[in-house]
Amino acid sequence: MLLTRGSDVRRVPYWLHVEVPRLGAEKHATLAHPGVYGGNTAGKRSLVSTYRYPDGSLSCNCKTGVQTDLSGPEQVFQYTLKAPATNLGAVVLSHARGVRVSPRLVVGGDENRLVGYTAIPVDINPYADFGRIVPAVGAIFPAPAVYDVVFDTPAGAKPGKFTFRFWVNDVTPPAVRLLTRRIRANGKIRVRVTDAGSGVDPASLVVRVDQSRPRFVYKGGILTISPGTLKRGPHRLTLVAADYQETKNMENTGPVVPNTRRFHATVVVR
Repeated sequence: MLLTRGSDVRRVPYWLHVEVPRLGAEKHATLAHPGVYGGNTAGKRSLVSTYRYPDGSLSCNCKTGVQTDLSGPEQVFQYTLKAPATNLGAVVLSHARGVRVSPRLVVGGDENRLVGYTAIPVDINPYADFGRIVPAVGAIFPAPAVYDVVFDTPAGAKPGKFTFRFWVNDVTPPAVRLLTRRIRANGKIRVRVTDAGSGVDPASLVVRVDQSRPRFVYKGGILTISPGTLKRGPHRLTLVAADYQETKNMENTGPVVPNTRRFHATVVVR
């Protein structure tokens, strides 16, 4: 655009994009309540290949590795939020061998209405692991509306079966319970770590025994720690665990890292 007034000339750049949303024409399943669900992108249509806005920075695969060419088949799950909420979201839990799905969260069946950066599968928490790819999407303080959780297939990837967890109002950090307070030398420490909302994010787990960082395995809600050879007597166990909602929290949510549990206990070696 060119503006002139006498000898004054101003060039004003502007951008115009016309888009006809197609996601609303996609068949959808209904999410009646929070919980674990199964899906299958095999045999579904591919009406949408790009989701926006935003469509730059964290949503650009040039910086984060987020898949932006989602030209494979997609499956839509729709949820109607009837009252204001603190958060809502979904995380991919598993998928069949070779299958890949990438989640997105949009409003009103419109692929052009991502609910912000939280709707992209990236950790946006500056106090956690900002920029890390995560299999979760979410919304912070969503208003009552119809929301679509979309699981799309990246270009060239195999469609198929997957499972996911859907949550609403997850404001509680994971629950932690020490299962073995006394162990033998070279024994293993077992801790139950669970989360009824968005689920435990295994990548968030940080374990210390005294001042060491031992090896551990997390499976089926049980954290098995291999502390190595410890002297007889008491030892300090420290554990940090967060859920997937924490990957969507930031300064706008408050307080800082509300979905992270810091756990301390004493383990005695006999």
